[in-house]
Amino acid sequence: MAVGAVAFGDRLFAALLAASYLGFAAFVLAAMRRQAPLSSCGCFGRTDTPPSAVHVVVDLAFAGVAGAVAVGPVGDLSQVLDGQPLLGVPFLALTAVAVALAYLSLTVLPATLALSTRRVPSTG
Repeated sequence: MAVGAVAFGDRLFAALLAASYLGFAAFVLAAMRRQAPLSSCGCFGRTDTPPSAVHVVVDLAFAGVAGAVAVGPVGDLSQVLDGQPLLGVPFLALTAVAVALAYLSLTVLPATLALSTRRVPSTG
């Protein structure tokens, strides 16, 4: 769905993508509320990405972006890049940075927050 939304800029793909992210957010919220023993959200195929509130926020943000595209599509990727300065290179670079930050917020940030709240026993 994401590839279709990016490649074609189609309202249907964007709406389906928004719905899937809302579904992901609902699943993570339900798992967190039930305190289900999930070791991973399954997003990256590894067991070290536990579901967290950060995951819900990222899912809702992605759903919002996809929903905005579904309401007023901006066109396919080539049309978006045509309107960008420097052949769209800065746009693509910033998009890559945003994707990397989202990945880090789903993988590294929850583990870091868990470590920061853990108490270290005093030795003296």
